[in-house]
Amino acid sequence: MNPEEYARLRALEDWYWWFVARRAAAMRFLRRYAPRATPLRVLDVGCGTGGMLRDLGAPPDVEAVGVDVSLEALRLCRAPHARGLALASAEQLPFPDRRFHAVTALDVIEHVTDDGAAAREIARVLRPGGVAIVTVPAYQWLWSRHDDALHHRRRYHARQLRDLLAAAGLEVAWL
Repeated sequence: MNPEEYARLRALEDWYWWFVARRAAAMRFLRRYAPRATPLRVLDVGCGTGGMLRDLGAPPDVEAVGVDVSLEALRLCRAPHARGLALASAEQLPFPDRRFHAVTALDVIEHVTDDGAAAREIARVLRPGGVAIVTVPAYQWLWSRHDDALHHRRRYHARQLRDLLAAAGLEVAWL
């Protein structure tokens, strides 16, 4: 993303309907599908300035970790309950195999060069029975200047996303 987009994201993420609704939906999916583990270990891939990471780490029985490719995003990150932050790409996550019960990647994989590698890394760090929550922008025909400003590489339709995740070894429970 353009560096000025991180400051804009930080200013908007607490109240703008898109960010608030996306985080609320992700938290609902986690409550419904994540394993019942204590502590629940969750990785937020592409944590940005920390909105989702802050929500993930709020419950006392959750260990939330964030990773982002941008040092600027991590510098602006507001996630007081996070157990850690790492500077890394979704294509090469710096964690051991089967480390996390859940992984979130909200509007992340459209940014990376190799979305297949990112999906495989998400699958690699998930424990058996774990859950990945992935969101992406839809439909290439909706491409706009906003996609350019955010440095998107692609948009997806449902079959593309399902095939990408399945090829990485993830079972799609809901799309």
